[in-house]
Amino acid sequence: MIRTAHVNAAIALAGKLDAMNYRLLPVVNTPLSSLNSDLAIDHTLGTNNEYTPNPQFYVASANATTPGQEMSVFTANMDHTARTIATYVQSHLSFAKNVVKPLISELVECFTQKVNSFNISPTNDFKLVKMNLPLPMLESDIKDAIDDYAKIDAVNFSYPKFNAPELSIVEVVELMKTGNKRADTAIESWVATVGEGVIMQAYMRMFSTPKDMYPKNHVIGTQADSWDSTLAVFLMTRNLLDKPWEGCDMSLVIYNNAIATVRDHAGVTLNAIYNSFASSIKTNTLIVSSFGNTIVVNASVYDDWIAEGNNDLTLFAVLVTGKRINFVSEINAVKVELMKAWELHAAMAASSERNRKYAIMKKTLHECVFQLIEQNAANVFGHLNNGITGADHIQMKEYKTFVASFDQYYANLSEADFNDIWCVAKCIVCDQLFYYTDAGTILDGIEDACKNNPDMGVDEAALLSTISYVSKYVSDQMVLCKF
Repeated sequence: MIRTAHVNAAIALAGKLDAMNYRLLPVVNTPLSSLNSDLAIDHTLGTNNEYTPNPQFYVASANATTPGQEMSVFTANMDHTARTIATYVQSHLSFAKNVVKPLISELVECFTQKVNSFNISPTNDFKLVKMNLPLPMLESDIKDAIDDYAKIDAVNFSYPKFNAPELSIVEVVELMKTGNKRADTAIESWVATVGEGVIMQAYMRMFSTPKDMYPKNHVIGTQADSWDSTLAVFLMTRNLLDKPWEGCDMSLVIYNNAIATVRDHAGVTLNAIYNSFASSIKTNTLIVSSFGNTIVVNASVYDDWIAEGNNDLTLFAVLVTGKRINFVSEINAVKVELMKAWELHAAMAASSERNRKYAIMKKTLHECVFQLIEQNAANVFGHLNNGITGADHIQMKEYKTFVASFDQYYANLSEADFNDIWCVAKCIVCDQLFYYTDAGTILDGIEDACKNNPDMGVDEAALLSTISYVSKYVSDQMVLCKF
């Protein structure tokens, strides 16, 4: 039913509009125009042929019933329209809260997790390798065995063909053990630290003949990246004498000579590593070697140097400047110069890094969007096609419309847009994916209500958003005309 207060408010508004030569009319063929027609009555003209509003007359006319009616035509139509709007709004509100918002959150989470896993920094182009003796080499039992090679000269060495069988990592570790509990514990810890792959590769490259041939060079060597494989081979060969593998084409004498040759070559190499490592500590050699963007440092000297308040950037600056310096004293003498060189390099790299980050963020967003749709196809398109299965959605008109819209939006994404990934995700889900719904309007209303009223709960904010949404729904059915 209509009340006098409603009519009075309408008359007051109409009077203000009339004074400005405006009229507010309903859009034809809308629920509002239908309700307005229910109120169409003969105007009462005054003595000067002017219309004189009569609120009571409007109220009486609108609420009048005929025999057999429980309510007036206007009231019945108003109730029906209100129920229709309520059902429409509730369905959109439910869809926005239970389908759309969780998808936005999931997209933001996917993007954030992937982007955070990328560490974009000028230092990423550089690698620092800490050179330390493998743990078993610090054990006296093994060190004594290596010291026996101190007076043995290196000999020309070629890699024999042993045709050893494939073994498990457990079998290979057992093959390296010494029988000394302390040393064997160190061996197990060392394997766990360097990784099973390093040990298995040393065995395969030296003794076996796998289908995919490993190169045998650098299995035994003084280079820092060969220390672990050299030690592994040395430990294995100490237990392989008189134990030729089945299928070995050598006689026992030749086999034992070959194993001993490998053992001795590894032993001489390990002794050289010991001496080199001890010498680098004694001379305070910090940088052992460098190649490309990789710098190899003596772990013991490096740890002491870092403890004094130094950092890796100084060492990376050595690579940037190309200086041939190795000792702590040399590096400390030009530390200020090195840091200035690094700061200049970092400044020049900053622009490139930003572009790289922007490219990574765009690529990640694209991946997450289509991953989200693929994983939630039933939720996204199920209300349009209940029988959707597998990749059926890619044939749907709504999906094709989304792809076209998203491609255009994606092409225009700027670096600054990623400062608010929630806004980007909401735009993609609401405006591109669910373009045919009012989810975006409803969620915007909830966010605005919460932003303007920090102490307000989500339910209250949803109520305000609903009121605003209904107000817009009704106002869209009005047109302001000048006369």
